[in-house]
Amino acid sequence: MRIGQNRAAGLLASLFALFVIATSVSAQGNTANITKLTVKSTVLGEDRTILVRTPAGYDAKKTPYPVLYMTDGDGHMAHTAATIEFLARNGRMSDLIVVGIVNTDQTRDLTPTKAVGDGTDRFKTAGGADNFLKFIETELIPEIEKTYAVRPY
Repeated sequence: MRIGQNRAAGLLASLFALFVIATSVSAQGNTANITKLTVKSTVLGEDRTILVRTPAGYDAKKTPYPVLYMTDGDGHMAHTAATIEFLARNGRMSDLIVVGIVNTDQTRDLTPTKAVGDGTDRFKTAGGADNFLKFIETELIPEIEKTYAVRPY
């Protein structure tokens, strides 16, 4: 009985490994739908690199899609796009345009207030979240809506 259980466990592990490999290969092939944009931000006083992932066939159809905006675009675009593609392909959610904002200063962009009393320089740029949100609302979203076919979700 023990030998049969070991074979079943080995078969199950092999099937799982095959699924993981197939999923990652499928996700790697879809990175061609990612475009890099540069948005000149007057709010932030710098150029911001933006990654935009469009669904497969977007250029041919020009169908409007909902948009997901995310920070850490450089670090999370690939796995976020793969997850959306998997869920959309299996009817669990609508496909989306994904807009990833590449980081330049996380401490500045993602903290609402200045740090005080720390005694170090590690938080010297903190407190820029309001400007970062203003950049997203007044510069990034209008640029994406002007450039891509989008719809509310």
